[in-house]
Amino acid sequence: MRWLRFNAVGASGMAVHLGLLDLLVHRLGVHYLAATALSIELSILFKFFWHLRWTWKDRRATLRRRTLLTFTRFNLAHGFVSISGSLATAWLLTGRLQFDPLISNLLAILPCSLANFLLCDLFVFTTGGNP
Repeated sequence: MRWLRFNAVGASGMAVHLGLLDLLVHRLGVHYLAATALSIELSILFKFFWHLRWTWKDRRATLRRRTLLTFTRFNLAHGFVSISGSLATAWLLTGRLQFDPLISNLLAILPCSLANFLLCDLFVFTTGGNP
């Protein structure tokens, strides 16, 4: 069930990411690499809220300090995987092969998503005495 919830949140986060990317690149003329990083970071914030409240609600931190620690781990882990993976893919596919940035980012989502689920389950939304 958690895997299905993770993917539902991820799909909505993908819509946020690609919608912002389209706005930034195609409408506002922002460089595709800067737009990729910014749109991913904003979708990470969106997904954290929903993962905390729905996907991993059974592991939700009760103290404000613990929630901040969980957010920090989520942003570092999810951000590292998603931003570095998507930037590398965009650099190769858009920068070198002239793919549209939306296609490049879309192709990076599946491998990044698998790594992000494992990081979230094992490192970010921990239980009991884990930090």
